[in-house]
Amino acid sequence: MKKQMKYIVTGCAGFIGFHVARRLLDENHHVDGIDSLNKYYDISLKKSRLRILKSYKKFRFYKFCLTDQKKIKNLVKNKKNYHFLHFAAQPGVRISSDKYNKYFSNNILAFFNILETIKLYKPKVFMFASSSSIYNMQAKIPYKEDNNISRPLSFYGATKSCNEIMSYTYATKFNIKTMALRLFTVFGPLGRPDMAYYKFANQMMDNKKIDVFNGGNSLRDFTYITDVEESILRLLMYKNKKSNIFEAYNIGRSSPVKLNYVIHQISKNISNVKIKKKIYKKKIKEENKITYCDNQKLYRLIKYKPKVNIEQGIKKFVEWLIQYRKKSS
Repeated sequence: MKKQMKYIVTGCAGFIGFHVARRLLDENHHVDGIDSLNKYYDISLKKSRLRILKSYKKFRFYKFCLTDQKKIKNLVKNKKNYHFLHFAAQPGVRISSDKYNKYFSNNILAFFNILETIKLYKPKVFMFASSSSIYNMQAKIPYKEDNNISRPLSFYGATKSCNEIMSYTYATKFNIKTMALRLFTVFGPLGRPDMAYYKFANQMMDNKKIDVFNGGNSLRDFTYITDVEESILRLLMYKNKKSNIFEAYNIGRSSPVKLNYVIHQISKNISNVKIKKKIYKKKIKEENKITYCDNQKLYRLIKYKPKVNIEQGIKKFVEWLIQYRKKSS
């Protein structure tokens, strides 16, 4: 019988936080979930995820914002032998510059509050979501973990680079085992409606025109959510006393595809729907033309490579979205 562990998961009503929390609960672990349930995108989707988590007996939910350091400390101070998994953040690279304060509050101030808490009440492992957005266009392709991350194109990427630098300092000074997960375009059921693939699917089903940037020629390393789950679970279970106190890991399929191909796959899986019209827009300055993950470092450690390809993943996502829209209508 597997040993039951205790986890704190921030952003538990978000896409990745939800899936990881549910997987941990399926493995019979205890999960305390934190989420502010903000309205960055459709809150009904967040509530749908949360209802699923609340069906587990070993799940407890706490609604508050991580900018409140006192509430984090009150939750953590009596914890022993726990893991802290941080997935809450202000996502996306396309938010206009007049909203940079949201990135600062949710991605830097909140992160600092967590670091200040765990330096006092040390977890067995501190794991957090970084991003492929920390790599810039000068990075070697495919992106390796030892590439320079000091000049990301977007402010969102800058906050994630800042998170890694901050956590490295805390990890080494206060002896906190820390893992930064550089995630590459995670997609799948119960995903984020603000992401391109989700928007494309909704626009097609609503018989609307599709907004496509960079002529649909941008390459993205789409990584299916169950492969992300599995990689995270294996990292959490990995035990090596000789491993570094801080490590960053790329988590991606290592097989980039053009957005036009993704659009084709979505259309292929929606019956009786044709793409009405593509509206091509200029490439966004804050976005790389290509994201391409080198996942060899992670594979050497956990002996796992992503299994779900883009065709399989889009099919599963579209099947879920059709059912979700029916229930929501």
